[in-house]
Amino acid sequence: MNGAKMLVPVGGSRGNILQACKLEGVAEIHLLLTHSMFPGAGDSAIELVRSLVELGFETPVRVSFIDGPDAGPGGCRKSIYNWAEKNSDYMPDMIFVTASTNLIIATLSHMFPDSSLVSLRGAEVLLDGDLISTVGPIDVESYLAIHGMKLDSDNRLILNGELLEAPALAHWGMTRYNMFLTWEKNQEESVTKEHRLIASSIRKIVKSVGIGSFKFNAFGYGPQMANTTDPKIVNTIDGREEE
Repeated sequence: MNGAKMLVPVGGSRGNILQACKLEGVAEIHLLLTHSMFPGAGDSAIELVRSLVELGFETPVRVSFIDGPDAGPGGCRKSIYNWAEKNSDYMPDMIFVTASTNLIIATLSHMFPDSSLVSLRGAEVLLDGDLISTVGPIDVESYLAIHGMKLDSDNRLILNGELLEAPALAHWGMTRYNMFLTWEKNQEESVTKEHRLIASSIRKIVKSVGIGSFKFNAFGYGPQMANTTDPKIVNTIDGREEE
């Protein structure tokens, strides 16, 4: 795998970028980002590459954008073909495969039949189905960083340098594919005020990083929270299964 050029489509989780960057022997990583995951396009790409450098990854990174599956199968494939036509001299040695990018992978595999497929099975890294190495789990700090986020000393979220209005998180951590962020009402908080601050902060995060990167939970704020947020984005029912 030494000196290989690897194409990494990102359509479901930015966490895949971190795992791809951990692989040894890769000379260049070309990130194929979807507009839905990176609403800011150019600015998002610059911040992403900067965060990878700050996290200590040294592999050179290139970035391109396509329309993801949310554009429909036809729209997604057309966008990939247009990208390939503009980069006709590019031929990846490997393509990083994830379950969240099946439509994109199918199109890329057809376009680049000679490229090997790299995939993850838990911590195991597979090359065309054969085990070649292992990678460690994604840590919270790194995952937040590639989304332009971090926690302050009071466990409040900072997004692109701005302290968000929401109160401190009660719980947070990594799931298999993304990260959960949980707020819980305490007795001192005002439901009327706090649920609005949480809802506003979640909207800012989604606008910046797209839908799917985080699982949001807000417990104890009653129907006010449910009425001001999208139930597909914010879970208000405390079942603890998300953690």
